[in-house]
Amino acid sequence: MSGERHKGRVVLDRAVIGARICVRRNQRGWTLSRLAERAGVDDGQLSMIERGKACGSVATFASIAVALRETVDWILWGDTRAAGAVLADAGLIDRKAMGGRIRKVRMSRGGSQRALATACGVCLADARGWERGSGSIPDAAELVRLAIYLRRSIDFLLCNVSRRGALWRMAEARTKKTADAARKAAT
Repeated sequence: MSGERHKGRVVLDRAVIGARICVRRNQRGWTLSRLAERAGVDDGQLSMIERGKACGSVATFASIAVALRETVDWILWGDTRAAGAVLADAGLIDRKAMGGRIRKVRMSRGGSQRALATACGVCLADARGWERGSGSIPDAAELVRLAIYLRRSIDFLLCNVSRRGALWRMAEARTKKTADAARKAAT
């Protein structure tokens, strides 16, 4: 696994991620240019990622994952566990709080747990576990389907990022400070 906990954050090893991409590309018998073309990324950027000299964005990793017929979870973490499970193990996701948000939004929409499970392509026991905060964390594909079904962002589900949330207020304050500093520098 390429993620480890460091001062409350998960740190990704770029060299391991790049090597994982390179090995899978070579297993498919593809050149770097072919993978770059299929993923829609620049050859130079892909080369830097494979050598561990650069870290791609989530969109870049998603494009590479689709081209390699893998998941972003596999690229980042190297195992079959969802990234959410790794983050939860690192203490960065509160399962109970996430479950409460899922349940609250589902109930406000008048949906049943069975409808939630069907929409997310999981069994009823998984959906119940998510809501109780005792089950597994949804994998990337399940999170996307969950966010679509609940009409909320993935950030909201994982971290409670909303207009009223503390994270949102901190981001707004940071943006305001940056804008104020730019205005002062311009005058």
